[in-house]
Amino acid sequence: MAYLLTLALLAPASAKLYQPTEIPLQGLSNSIRGPHITANFPDPGLFYQDGTTYAFATNNRKPRRAHINVQVATSIDNTTWAIEHGLDALPKTATWQTGGAVWAPDVKQLPSGQYILYYTDSLVHQPQTHCIGAAVSSHITGPYEPLHRPLICPHGGAIDPAGFYDSSTNRRYIIYKIDGNSLGHGGSCNNDVMPLISTPLMLQEVDNEDGLSFIGEPVKLLDRDAIDGPLIEAPAMHRTSDGVYFLFYSANCYTGPLYHTSYATATDITGPYTKAGRPLFITGDYDGLTGPGGMDILEDARGGAYIAFHGIMNIHNDPSRLLTDVRGFDRGMYTGRIRFDGRTATTGVGFSALEPSREL
Repeated sequence: MAYLLTLALLAPASAKLYQPTEIPLQGLSNSIRGPHITANFPDPGLFYQDGTTYAFATNNRKPRRAHINVQVATSIDNTTWAIEHGLDALPKTATWQTGGAVWAPDVKQLPSGQYILYYTDSLVHQPQTHCIGAAVSSHITGPYEPLHRPLICPHGGAIDPAGFYDSSTNRRYIIYKIDGNSLGHGGSCNNDVMPLISTPLMLQEVDNEDGLSFIGEPVKLLDRDAIDGPLIEAPAMHRTSDGVYFLFYSANCYTGPLYHTSYATATDITGPYTKAGRPLFITGDYDGLTGPGGMDILEDARGGAYIAFHGIMNIHNDPSRLLTDVRGFDRGMYTGRIRFDGRTATTGVGFSALEPSREL
């Protein structure tokens, strides 16, 4: 159910006209680099504004740490990153939330100049179920004011919201995962004991002005299959200048080295999507990289893009240390570049000089 927010709140008198944001990418590596942040900083969501690149991340809930619902890190050169310690972009949660499981935040700017934060949290009355919320702010780093009820909350729950503005059609969407494995029968991420449960990635069109009001019904884009393990999740969308939609996602269970990042492509945003023959990157593709996932993307004006994602910090590619308890490890932030050729996305060496980009 969409919670409708008045346009008066979203359009203050001082609102500026929406313009695509340009991000200078000098200083970025031509391949995967990191971890730039070695503390627990999962599911980084990127945004660029006025000379600063921002990354918003899942909560830092760990023993002996001050609890932050939405972490924020910044960089002015896209090489050196720093967590803004003590800053919580979502310091106050809504009454429907437990406040203990704020995951996968994503910030977008609306035409009014306001910012909207999509995120996940667990339900007070049913903590095993996670749903998607939204919050608004006049400032990029918040504080964001949450809506009073969940924005997306199907049977089984929903997680990992990703906002996407399609400049080719002037339409806005939220992409998310139905959290089917929460209803699973056990095993890896609660979903490798038969019968397995679907974990589809869904597309919901929303009003371009408020980013909240639903337009039509959600559309299923993609689902897990045997090669993906127990689930797919953490979607991110990119449209190339050739009109190809790249739907990036994470697959397998996030607690171990089988977790990886892959993608599927289509020529229409609603699909059908065809999965790539090989994942974008997996454990061991780059030195020390383990369980890469939770990727987000900023567009490069030359047709490539800047990406950020997390990797597991402390199992060091050792399968004997495959973890089943999220409390046992940290996920740090990596960055890199990606380029597109038809329906193929690649990372690594061999990129030409970088040019300005814009935030999607």
